[in-house]
Amino acid sequence: MIVHKIYNFDKWYNKNINHSEMKIKNIINIIYNYLIDFIDSNIEIKINTDKETFYKNLCKFLYNEYFLYNKINYISNNKNYTDDYEENLDILFEYFNSSFSDEITDLYMNFKDITKYYNVNLFKNKNDTSFPFVEFLFYNCDIKDSYLDDEDSDLEENHNYDFF
Repeated sequence: MIVHKIYNFDKWYNKNINHSEMKIKNIINIIYNYLIDFIDSNIEIKINTDKETFYKNLCKFLYNEYFLYNKINYISNNKNYTDDYEENLDILFEYFNSSFSDEITDLYMNFKDITKYYNVNLFKNKNDTSFPFVEFLFYNCDIKDSYLDDEDSDLEENHNYDFF
């Protein structure tokens, strides 16, 4: 495991990169732009917040997951739902993972190349993978689920609103 001098978030975010005029925040901006392009190019997903909040979430995610190695399992941290909701969440996650994991892995490999080029200490731990990005995007994006959308439109057409 790589050991870092402990930085608080703000100090880390504004840290100069060795032998460069760039800062960590510049690298995060590059990563952010790639992610936004990926999301905007996919008609099946969209961010579930405004872009400023998404950026802040990304910064905190990168700091915790890949700098501090404070691995966060979004799925286990979000298990306070009802059983039905949890089951649907698991199904949606499986759908999201199977649909987008290859593209997210490609993005992650690109991020690794960028950070290696700029000598930034992210994505260098032997246990770092693209899977946390899959989880991060799943919990920060909405998925257009055509099955659920069809079901909702059927309900609207039939005016069959049985809430109890």
